[in-house]
Amino acid sequence: VRGTMANTVGNLSRFLACKRPKGQVLIYASSSSVYGDTSDNVVDEEYCKYKGHNYYDISKKSMDLIAEHYIRESGGTEKVYGLRFGTVCGWSLNLRSDVMVNAMAYSALTRKKVGIFVEHVHRPVLALEDLCRAVEALMMYRPQGGVYNLASVQKTVYEFGKRVSDFFNVPLVREQLVPGTQGNE
Repeated sequence: VRGTMANTVGNLSRFLACKRPKGQVLIYASSSSVYGDTSDNVVDEEYCKYKGHNYYDISKKSMDLIAEHYIRESGGTEKVYGLRFGTVCGWSLNLRSDVMVNAMAYSALTRKKVGIFVEHVHRPVLALEDLCRAVEALMMYRPQGGVYNLASVQKTVYEFGKRVSDFFNVPLVREQLVPGTQGNE
């Protein structure tokens, strides 16, 4: 816990407290996980029914609160941007098999099926190329500082599963969720 908070909240707080060149842009990585379980609702930046489920969510939400306070205190002149990423997807040397779409594709290839658990949940997904374009746009145009959601597409787990199962021509299977475990959703 201490390490997570020191590496995220502590570092952002120290950076904001430092004397920096006027107009310097600060972009930090937040996460759409700050919203927790939204009970099937598609949310925007104004959604305020926060329900943190783990230290990661809590640390990202804490960073957002610090940044929002800092921006307010500066009268909006500071160019600080928190980007609440959806699940980032794109080619990588280090394939993460724990993220939803990758897990579905891996299951299609190895188990010859795509299993889903909580099909009604909405999930934001962000293409790596869109993330790069967003950062470039912030650097070039410098809009009002703030915390922004960033996703290329938002669909239900069922919709993602259906697309992956159709692509690999394997069945889409509704799995039983085992309490206390986490699947590819």
